[in-house]
Amino acid sequence: MVSNQRGCEGFSFGYELGKRDHDFELLLMILEAQKSAGEEGIIFFIGGYLRAMFELDSYRWESELDKLAKDNELKSKIAELTWRSGMSDRAALRVLNLAKEGIIKASDFHVFGWGSVIADLSEDVLQLWVEFLLDSDEETAVSIALDLFYFYYLRKESPYNIPKYLTLSLLTHKSLFTTQLNMVRNQMDEFHWEGIGKRFVEAYPEDSIALASVMLEHFGEDGTIIDNYHSKTLDVLNQITKKHPDDIWGLVEKYLGPPFDSRAFDIRQWLRREAITLIPATKLWEWVDKDVDNRAWYLATFVPKVLFHSDDTICYARELLVRYGDREDVRRNLMANFSTEGWSRPASAHYKGKKASLLKFREEEDNDNVKRWIDEYVSDIEINIEYEKAREERRGY
Repeated sequence: MVSNQRGCEGFSFGYELGKRDHDFELLLMILEAQKSAGEEGIIFFIGGYLRAMFELDSYRWESELDKLAKDNELKSKIAELTWRSGMSDRAALRVLNLAKEGIIKASDFHVFGWGSVIADLSEDVLQLWVEFLLDSDEETAVSIALDLFYFYYLRKESPYNIPKYLTLSLLTHKSLFTTQLNMVRNQMDEFHWEGIGKRFVEAYPEDSIALASVMLEHFGEDGTIIDNYHSKTLDVLNQITKKHPDDIWGLVEKYLGPPFDSRAFDIRQWLRREAITLIPATKLWEWVDKDVDNRAWYLATFVPKVLFHSDDTICYARELLVRYGDREDVRRNLMANFSTEGWSRPASAHYKGKKASLLKFREEEDNDNVKRWIDEYVSDIEINIEYEKAREERRGY
């Protein structure tokens, strides 16, 4: 194994030598030395030499790489040699053709994610690369495609608009939505996917519903790009929901249950984290009213656990109580919802503050269902206060 420092020194030496070897008379000797090193040989030195050739005589550089692409001993190194020495559309197509022939692997494209060598490729050629990677069965191919696509289209200096169909194909690729328990996903995949997804929603809002449909179908599946409700990829789903709340609710209600499976649980948790406030309240009440016995208490488990009075913004928890608070199962599940919380101060102090807040809200409340729920909840909280005070006294708090 050669250290990065020695490798860089080898590249620099090759580069300086190439600049001084104006007729590139040493090329054959260097190539023979590279071949004699076999598969274990590193290509920093020859990469630097070819970099000088690229800068001094790009036509000669293209010609020599064409020859190397036919050399049985060196053609498997073309991807890295290209990345180290230079880039052009012709060079990119050379790499692609070797990949299609099976000479180099899809995983060899990962080097092009380091640095900015692909910035000057034509859009058509870059898209051919991405299409090849999306068609590949190699485990890392789509991760590489995300990386290259993100840099090419989302860097600040990029003059290109993302293409509709290729972007959607990338974002919804089966490998991103297939459970792969033994696969360690690249830690940058989520970042790249989120960025590309947001740009797609901005550019093609009407087509973003198709993306949301795939996300919700596979919501929470282990090993996927959207495997939990804390994932940053959900920012994309939130963005789509803001633009198409009615359509997204139409997709969501299919998966809320029954059955109350893991997908229903994760979608419920996503909604509970305030995504539900993006859905028109009328849609929620229509959904509940179709099956009040099974849906009113269920909605109580994931409405946002906040109470407020406002003429401009609906308080989902309060409105739920106004409509269905005469039901004991609704009141009980809403209490459980509001009780999922954490705190850092002594528990008795936390519960006292919570009690005071509820009683203050009650003073301005005029609905009997809401006041009944507050009274019942405060009664439970008072029991917790006494229990926690005794517990704290025993522990000397």
